[in-house]
Amino acid sequence: MKRASGNFRLFQIISEPEMNQLHSTHMKPVLVVDDEPQIRSLVKALLANDGLDTIEASDGCSAFATARKLDAEISLLLTDINMPCGLDGLDLAAAVKCTFPEVPVLVVSSRPSPATDRNSIDPGYEFLNKPFDVRVFAQTVRKLVTQGKSQARF
Repeated sequence: MKRASGNFRLFQIISEPEMNQLHSTHMKPVLVVDDEPQIRSLVKALLANDGLDTIEASDGCSAFATARKLDAEISLLLTDINMPCGLDGLDLAAAVKCTFPEVPVLVVSSRPSPATDRNSIDPGYEFLNKPFDVRVFAQTVRKLVTQGKSQARF
């Protein structure tokens, strides 16, 4: 990612075969949950650059309502930990996994807390610290989306 004139330019960070693999079947959107609009916008742009659609939520409560409304027709839950409304990202992830076990989870956080200790994060979730390396982010999302496609309900 390169910053120029106050705007971000995003460059394709996956190869053509990887892009074809992501688009081999219709992809469900990624549910992006973060209370910071700038972070949601950046993540949305990064995911769009890889050909993925997003649905955004600013807190755990609205995100869980969205997941239920969509009947988990999402390819990935990508959530921050610290959020308003009484349902943090880890509680949201647990609720989504309990209701829709096939949905993969990526937890991201920039604030150190006991919850961000890798040992307190469910081993079934992936975790990235913010700020994250764009390439690592893209590789992690790709892995989880592909994994989620293979576990999809029929």
